[in-house]
Amino acid sequence: MRRRWPLMRSKPLIYFCAFGDEAQFAMLSVALESLATFSRVRCDIVVLTNAASQEILSRYLAAFRKILRITVKRVEAADVQQYTHARYRIVRFDELRHHGPVLYLDTDIVCDGDLRPLLRKLRTVQGICALPEGHLLSPHGFWGRTLFLQDPGLAVRPSDPGISTGVLGGASIAALRRPFGLILDHIEAWFAAGNAPLFYDQANANYVMVKHGLFDGTVMGEHLRVVGNEADADPSRRLGLAHFAGGVGNNMPKLLRMRIYRAALAPDAPPPRRGWFGRTVGRALDRVVGP
Repeated sequence: MRRRWPLMRSKPLIYFCAFGDEAQFAMLSVALESLATFSRVRCDIVVLTNAASQEILSRYLAAFRKILRITVKRVEAADVQQYTHARYRIVRFDELRHHGPVLYLDTDIVCDGDLRPLLRKLRTVQGICALPEGHLLSPHGFWGRTLFLQDPGLAVRPSDPGISTGVLGGASIAALRRPFGLILDHIEAWFAAGNAPLFYDQANANYVMVKHGLFDGTVMGEHLRVVGNEADADPSRRLGLAHFAGGVGNNMPKLLRMRIYRAALAPDAPPPRRGWFGRTVGRALDRVVGP
């Protein structure tokens, strides 16, 4: 009897967290416009925000309602510390449980190319896909030095890379439920014990990912580059995502660099595939990657 393989379909989700000052939402606007122009991905987009930010967020999202499938989800977050924890709360929305692959983006991200290859790879990863960054035992403690020194059984070395939480990926919401849940549990237990904050979410998340073997660093570097504090990013070095990192809350300088970079990119999306073969293969791949 001839074996029939089921058609593999996915329901991709890209999501953001947006809180705080006006520049935060202006950065989100640049990120969304770049996704609409360059990503070549048809997916659902979710923005997590709090009650205080819903009005300003609605104003910025108005321009995208007809070109992107955007849903706003409300979370309780009262300060910058809680803003950075919100990215893990995506798994607590049960109505999103069937989505996958999943890609979280900070608002200081510009999409500069096709994201379909990245989303295909995310479907195969185990745990949390992220970019290596810095070193776990860096003296300033940003990547969790305090926590790792309290747990010598992990045998972390000074050369071991830290993990950036600015862009995170996973095979699905279902697959991220345990990893993200462990991070949230650790953060909540840390504060419940009366401890002081440790560099927003970054230190706690690094510790949990390393302790439980949740980190996949093999994929993201092929599709994401960190621009940092470069004044003028090179638009010829496109990987798909450019992260204009520069410190939590340092929004205006990042917004300026994002706008300069976006202006330097070609104004239009990549040309469509030409010929019967290209169109046929492209449609087949689209059926796998997204609706």
